[in-house]
Amino acid sequence: MARWRRNLAAIWVAQMLAIVGFNTRSPFYVFFLRDDLGVHSVRALTVWSGVLNSAGALTMMIAAPIWGVVADRYGRKPMVVRAMGFAFILATLSSFAQHPWHLLVLRLLEGATIGTVSASIAFVASEVPKERLGFSLGLMQMAVFSGASIGPFVGGYLSDALGYRHTLWVSGALLGLGGLVALIFAREDFVPRPMTQAKPPSFLAMTRGHLSNKLLLVLIAVPMLEQTANQSVAPIVPLFVQHLISAGQNPASITGLMLGLGGLAGAISAIFFGRMSDRVNPKYILLACLLIGGFSYVPQGLAPTVFVLIGFRLLFGLTTGGVGPTTNALIAEITPPEERGSVFGLLSASTSAGGLIGPLGASVLAAVTSLRVPFFLTGITLLLAALWVWREVPQSVADAARGDAPLPSPTPSPATRHS
Repeated sequence: MARWRRNLAAIWVAQMLAIVGFNTRSPFYVFFLRDDLGVHSVRALTVWSGVLNSAGALTMMIAAPIWGVVADRYGRKPMVVRAMGFAFILATLSSFAQHPWHLLVLRLLEGATIGTVSASIAFVASEVPKERLGFSLGLMQMAVFSGASIGPFVGGYLSDALGYRHTLWVSGALLGLGGLVALIFAREDFVPRPMTQAKPPSFLAMTRGHLSNKLLLVLIAVPMLEQTANQSVAPIVPLFVQHLISAGQNPASITGLMLGLGGLAGAISAIFFGRMSDRVNPKYILLACLLIGGFSYVPQGLAPTVFVLIGFRLLFGLTTGGVGPTTNALIAEITPPEERGSVFGLLSASTSAGGLIGPLGASVLAAVTSLRVPFFLTGITLLLAALWVWREVPQSVADAARGDAPLPSPTPSPATRHS
């Protein structure tokens, strides 16, 4: 087996384990706050859930580009192992939380030290042949969505059977196992950028250089808007499910089932759209996914029963698989291999901004209005993103990528040159 195939398989398994570990928490986190940590009112639960979902995104938004630059200078595999190792430690520590602010501190530390998705994608994008890039990144997106489908099933079941704290131990163990798989089985012959007489560009100079490319800016911003929409209802879905079901039914298990089905739909569509992005104009894939995703949110807000909610969450899940592989493949195509770590770090920061804005804004909006209103606003966000893609992305985006200005390393100023 070719080395790039072995690396792809190892990182795929590691990423799958990590995402399963992360998502075991999603069905019961709000009930952990209520039952174990003393947050009882619906308004307080909504706000605390939004704050916790946004806290990690805030620090990741700051730290991810820095880790990306480190990856370009010292290698991508160490960043994968680092991210999963810290995730293992912090997920395990969260099982010992006694107050909501304990979880808040841990989530802030998570955002500053992890970022398994961007680290894994940067590694794969630097290892696989160009002609298999769309397919390989589609597989990585499939790992993300597969983990997001399995994790809630596991978390919903285990939280009912073992309790919240023991389920958090399982979460940490899966993250640690993913780190071990990457450490043992992934191979990287990293060659640092050749040294020159000029100092390497600073972090800020490199970031300015990347963002001067208009197409790259669009490709970074669109996933941010999609992530804003995707994460906006995350804090309120368990509470909305509880509102729709009858007394005696378990909201954690039902939420886990719903999130799991949505993740499964995303996994199936990710590999489909990953293959398609190697042959079909990616602009049409993005437009279709954003439009269908946007229109699927309005019925969710109007859902009279949990079955209607699950059906339209499933439809939205099918559309989420198209945004990631398409934008990741295009970003990799227009970015020099030695700079992909920093660029995917910027992408991670952008999606983290969406993960910050979405949950926090939706939870506050739900607290002052109703649990249904954020669904409508989320749909509008996706439709506006589709309009932006239609207006700003060239008709033949692959040709535009090849003809756009390259992403050179910014030239150091004379003041910073030295031998």
